[in-house]
Amino acid sequence: MFETAVVRAQTQAPERRVGLLTASVAVHTLAVAAIVIASIQSLNFPTKAPNQMSAFLPIPVIELPRQQGSVHGSPTVTRQPATPAARTITAPALTAPQLIPSQIPAADATPSTGPGDVTTTGGSDEPLGVPNGVPNGLPLSQPATQAVVAEPRIYRVTEVNPPIVITRVSPEFPRLAQAAHRSGWVIVECVIDPTGHIRDAHVTGSSWEVFDKPALDAVQQWVFKPGTLNGQTVNTLFELRVTFTLH
Repeated sequence: MFETAVVRAQTQAPERRVGLLTASVAVHTLAVAAIVIASIQSLNFPTKAPNQMSAFLPIPVIELPRQQGSVHGSPTVTRQPATPAARTITAPALTAPQLIPSQIPAADATPSTGPGDVTTTGGSDEPLGVPNGVPNGLPLSQPATQAVVAEPRIYRVTEVNPPIVITRVSPEFPRLAQAAHRSGWVIVECVIDPTGHIRDAHVTGSSWEVFDKPALDAVQQWVFKPGTLNGQTVNTLFELRVTFTLH
């Protein structure tokens, strides 16, 4: 009985080892498969592969020019040309001439044709022009003095013999005033010049603005005997009253 138990124990041990090995292999296989599946699921594949690809651009290699005389990157020593030594020039000593000439040659008397010469023609001594200016200079131009003409004085009626009306023109009665059955008046101030005509006429007062223009148009046609002072005709400031009356 003891032997039987031992034999059973020995025969069951390899079977258990085979089962454990198979289970271990299966578990490891499942674990590796799970890791691979998880890694595949975590990857994000590009949806637009051609557009999401990064182009490979080669980096250009720039070669620096090598300086002449450099060996293995050693700095080049530039030699400066030697500056020539300054030369000292000694002027010859001035000596008196041994012989004095009896005659001195005259200068060339040929007239120059420069811009500053005065040329003559036909043996005349009168110059054709003086390019460099006029002898003794030109007189300074004086600004033209304008004579200040004083405006004739305008006298008041009380200072002179008053003007007298020679020609009187009646004003046109305004239609608006006729329709309204209204009469009126206008005071016109003006200047009677020495010829007896009116200038600078303007309205200083009126009963209705409708009468202003007809009164001015009529008064400017009036003619006067001008005012006088010491027998001389003068400008006289005058006031005229123009009356508009319905008949």
